[in-house]
Amino acid sequence: RINITLTPSEILREVVQGFKLGGLIRFSILERGYEDFNMYIKTNTGTYIIKIFSKLRQPRFIKSYIEILTLLTEKNLPTPKLLPFNNSYVYTINDGDQQSQLCVMDYFSNTSLLDQPPTKNDFLTVAGFLGKLHTITTPVYSDYDSWSVINIVSEYTKNAQHVPVKFRSLVDKTLASYKTLDLSNFRTSLIHGDIQKEHVLKN
Repeated sequence: RINITLTPSEILREVVQGFKLGGLIRFSILERGYEDFNMYIKTNTGTYIIKIFSKLRQPRFIKSYIEILTLLTEKNLPTPKLLPFNNSYVYTINDGDQQSQLCVMDYFSNTSLLDQPPTKNDFLTVAGFLGKLHTITTPVYSDYDSWSVINIVSEYTKNAQHVPVKFRSLVDKTLASYKTLDLSNFRTSLIHGDIQKEHVLKN
């Protein structure tokens, strides 16, 4: 998923030293996550997440990602705080003639709403945050996401053979209706276009 072939220990040694995170106590690889490579680390100065961007990520996407996280922090929205490196939040790690970009952010303990049923207060809290998100007008770079609903037509065209035959007529009918929708005026979202329980973390 990433360009470099360094071991996690080699990556951690460089990142911990570069970001001055103190002595490493333990780390683990976060297996959830579709494209980027994420690691949890605990040091004697705190707990952090290292996100190594996928080799599929364009520089423009990484720049936009960092800008949005920074903006959300400035707006006091519940967002992991990025750790600076020199005058940037992006660190380039080299491996011979290959390199990958990464960022480091604070980790917060949390419970997914997938594991804990949401309460009425949870719904109100999330709605309040979404309201604040919709006041942000900063342009967002739209990276191609194979899991995004907006790309369902192209993804189905490429992967229809994997859909059981008994379901294809239902999918074809649904896509025919979807193609009639005018999406040209839809806003570009700062977050996932689908608010799933697993995308909301509570702490």
